[in-house]
Amino acid sequence: MLTNHEIDTLNCCLPSDHILLELEKWMVTEKSHHLRDRFNIGELLTGEELVGLPYSEHLGEVKITESKEIQWLTAFSVAIGRDLQSIFESDEYIYYTLFIDRKYINHQLKELLDKYDLLDTFQTNPSANITLSFPVKR
Repeated sequence: MLTNHEIDTLNCCLPSDHILLELEKWMVTEKSHHLRDRFNIGELLTGEELVGLPYSEHLGEVKITESKEIQWLTAFSVAIGRDLQSIFESDEYIYYTLFIDRKYINHQLKELLDKYDLLDTFQTNPSANITLSFPVKR
Protein backbone atom coordinates (compact mmCIF):
# COMPACT_ATOMS: atom_id res chain seq x y z
CA MET A 1 0.00 0.00 0.00
CA LEU A 2 1.29 3.45 -0.86
CA THR A 3 1.91 6.06 1.80
CA ASN A 4 0.00 9.36 1.72
CA HIS A 5 3.12 11.07 0.37
CA GLU A 6 3.43 8.47 -2.41
CA ILE A 7 -0.26 8.88 -3.28
CA ASP A 8 0.25 12.66 -3.55
CA THR A 9 3.23 12.05 -5.84
CA LEU A 10 1.21 9.61 -7.96
CA ASN A 11 -1.60 12.17 -8.23
CA CYS A 12 0.93 14.59 -9.78
CA CYS A 13 1.28 12.08 -12.62
CA LEU A 14 -2.42 12.26 -13.46
CA PRO A 15 -4.12 12.55 -15.82
CA SER A 16 -1.82 10.41 -17.89
CA ASP A 17 -2.04 9.23 -21.49
CA HIS A 18 -0.07 6.07 -20.73
CA ILE A 19 1.44 3.78 -18.11
CA LEU A 20 4.36 1.44 -18.67
CA LEU A 21 3.77 -2.08 -17.34
CA GLU A 22 6.93 -4.14 -17.09
CA LEU A 23 7.68 -7.71 -16.09
CA GLU A 24 11.00 -8.17 -14.34
CA LYS A 25 12.71 -11.26 -13.02
CA TRP A 26 14.41 -10.34 -9.76
CA MET A 27 17.70 -12.01 -9.01
CA VAL A 28 18.10 -11.96 -5.24
CA THR A 29 20.14 -14.40 -3.19
CA GLU A 30 20.69 -14.41 0.54
CA LYS A 31 24.17 -13.00 -0.04
CA SER A 32 22.95 -10.26 -2.42
CA HIS A 33 20.17 -9.33 0.02
CA HIS A 34 22.75 -8.95 2.81
CA LEU A 35 24.93 -6.79 0.52
CA ARG A 36 21.94 -4.57 -0.31
CA ASP A 37 21.21 -4.10 3.39
CA ARG A 38 24.83 -3.06 3.99
CA PHE A 39 24.69 -0.69 1.00
CA ASN A 40 21.38 0.84 2.14
CA ILE A 41 22.79 1.79 5.55
CA GLY A 42 25.65 3.63 3.86
CA GLU A 43 28.41 1.07 4.16
CA LEU A 44 31.01 1.29 1.40
CA LEU A 45 31.17 -1.82 -0.78
CA THR A 46 34.04 -3.03 -2.92
CA GLY A 47 33.68 -3.32 -6.69
CA GLU A 48 33.40 -7.08 -6.34
CA GLU A 49 30.60 -6.67 -3.79
CA LEU A 50 28.74 -4.15 -5.97
CA VAL A 51 28.58 -6.74 -8.75
CA GLY A 52 26.91 -9.09 -6.25
CA LEU A 53 23.98 -6.75 -5.48
CA PRO A 54 20.48 -7.90 -6.47
CA TYR A 55 19.45 -7.07 -10.02
CA SER A 56 16.51 -7.55 -12.33
CA GLU A 57 16.21 -9.00 -15.79
CA HIS A 58 13.75 -7.44 -18.24
CA LEU A 59 11.12 -9.98 -19.39
CA GLY A 60 8.61 -7.77 -21.19
CA GLU A 61 7.00 -4.35 -21.31
CA VAL A 62 3.84 -2.82 -22.68
CA LYS A 63 2.63 0.77 -22.96
CA ILE A 64 -0.95 0.92 -21.65
CA THR A 65 -2.91 3.68 -23.39
CA GLU A 66 -6.58 2.78 -22.89
CA SER A 67 -8.11 5.21 -20.39
CA LYS A 68 -10.19 2.56 -18.55
CA GLU A 69 -7.08 0.41 -18.07
CA ILE A 70 -5.10 3.43 -16.86
CA GLN A 71 -7.84 4.30 -14.35
CA TRP A 72 -8.04 0.72 -13.08
CA LEU A 73 -4.25 0.33 -12.80
CA THR A 74 -4.01 3.64 -10.95
CA ALA A 75 -6.65 2.61 -8.38
CA PHE A 76 -5.03 -0.84 -8.07
CA SER A 77 -1.65 0.83 -7.55
CA VAL A 78 -2.90 3.02 -4.72
CA ALA A 79 -4.32 -0.02 -2.92
CA ILE A 80 -1.61 -2.59 -3.65
CA GLY A 81 1.53 -0.82 -4.95
CA ARG A 82 4.66 -0.12 -2.94
CA ASP A 83 7.84 1.96 -3.07
CA LEU A 84 6.86 4.67 -5.57
CA GLN A 85 10.06 6.34 -6.75
CA SER A 86 11.57 8.14 -9.70
CA ILE A 87 13.74 5.52 -11.38
CA PHE A 88 14.16 6.65 -14.99
CA GLU A 89 13.50 9.48 -17.43
CA SER A 90 13.05 10.06 -21.14
CA ASP A 91 13.43 13.28 -23.12
CA GLU A 92 9.75 14.02 -22.58
CA TYR A 93 8.89 12.42 -19.21
CA ILE A 94 10.06 11.66 -15.71
CA TYR A 95 8.66 8.26 -14.70
CA TYR A 96 7.53 7.32 -11.21
CA THR A 97 7.68 3.57 -10.77
CA LEU A 98 6.05 1.35 -8.18
CA PHE A 99 6.18 -2.35 -7.50
CA ILE A 100 3.31 -4.84 -7.40
CA ASP A 101 4.11 -7.86 -5.25
CA ARG A 102 3.31 -11.14 -6.94
CA LYS A 103 1.02 -12.27 -4.11
CA TYR A 104 -1.42 -9.44 -4.95
CA ILE A 105 -1.92 -10.30 -8.61
CA ASN A 106 -5.65 -10.76 -9.10
CA HIS A 107 -7.84 -12.14 -11.89
CA GLN A 108 -8.33 -8.74 -13.55
CA LEU A 109 -4.59 -8.05 -13.70
CA LYS A 110 -4.01 -11.53 -15.12
CA GLU A 111 -6.57 -10.75 -17.84
CA LEU A 112 -4.68 -7.55 -18.64
CA LEU A 113 -1.38 -9.44 -18.80
CA ASP A 114 -3.02 -11.99 -21.10
CA LYS A 115 -4.39 -9.26 -23.37
CA TYR A 116 -0.85 -7.96 -23.89
CA ASP A 117 0.70 -11.46 -24.26
CA LEU A 118 2.58 -11.27 -20.95
CA LEU A 119 0.66 -13.81 -18.86
CA ASP A 120 2.59 -16.89 -20.02
CA THR A 121 5.90 -15.15 -19.32
CA PHE A 122 4.67 -14.11 -15.88
CA GLN A 123 3.37 -17.57 -14.97
CA THR A 124 6.46 -19.46 -16.19
CA ASN A 125 8.86 -17.25 -14.20
CA PRO A 126 8.14 -17.69 -10.48
CA SER A 127 10.45 -14.80 -9.57
CA ALA A 128 8.81 -12.42 -12.07
CA ASN A 129 7.26 -9.27 -10.65
CA ILE A 130 5.40 -6.31 -12.08
CA THR A 131 6.38 -2.67 -12.08
CA LEU A 132 4.12 0.17 -13.19
CA SER A 133 5.63 3.46 -14.30
CA PHE A 134 3.61 6.67 -14.41
CA PRO A 135 4.86 9.60 -16.52
CA VAL A 136 5.11 13.26 -15.58
CA LYS A 137 5.81 15.70 -18.42
CA ARG A 138 9.04 17.63 -18.06
